[in-house]
Amino acid sequence: MTSQLNVDTIKGKTAEGSISIQGEGSATTNLQQGLAKAWQMSDGTAGSVSLGDSLNHGSITDNGTGDYTCAYTNNMESTNYTQAWQQCNDVHTSGETNLGGLRSNNGTITLKSTSQYRSLSQDLGSAVEDHVDFGCMVMGDLA
Repeated sequence: MTSQLNVDTIKGKTAEGSISIQGEGSATTNLQQGLAKAWQMSDGTAGSVSLGDSLNHGSITDNGTGDYTCAYTNNMESTNYTQAWQQCNDVHTSGETNLGGLRSNNGTITLKSTSQYRSLSQDLGSAVEDHVDFGCMVMGDLA
């Protein structure tokens, strides 16, 4: 049996912003809480960083080598969101491992607000670098 459902809007029956779906086994998952609210993939090697593809990212600003500020199209509800990073590993003569994440200064996050965040792309030896494939996924609540 083949089924198809075509709709433009789905709203919860008891709470408009809450839809639960059957997960694995007997577990249920809240649909809104289980979705990425933003993601981006950027290229920092072309002289000035650019968004290659994105969801809910309006712009990316190049603050210098490996130092980027990303602005959301639709703000997050609070700063209590989390991010997961990925970036291309540089496997040349030194075989370095690269890291991406929120930019900080002596353990204090430089910028993480409901409208934007500042990130840093660097290798494990802490040299800041522009990388060809630098991305971030954001999970949390939209405003």
